[in-house]
Amino acid sequence: MIFRKDYLDLFLVPSGMLLMFGYHFFILYRYLNLPHKTVFGFENIDKKYWVEKAVQMEGKDNASFDRAGVQRHRGNFLCVSLFDYIIPHRSLDRE
Repeated sequence: MIFRKDYLDLFLVPSGMLLMFGYHFFILYRYLNLPHKTVFGFENIDKKYWVEKAVQMEGKDNASFDRAGVQRHRGNFLCVSLFDYIIPHRSLDRE
């Protein structure tokens, strides 16, 4: 039996799906068992420590935390508005 081009999908699609599911199960295993070694777990741990420090500084001057929160939201807003401006105009250039 000769391997034809029509049979290529029969090999590539299942192998791609197997690779994709394998990767997602690997990430899920790492997240559940070793959360400090994934980006998601690191961010959760970082947020937990940030909240603990913010609660400890409740009675003190916590202007630095307020400033950091405002700057973070400002940065996100600027990024979103920049992408909102760039993406529609770039798609119009393709015509």
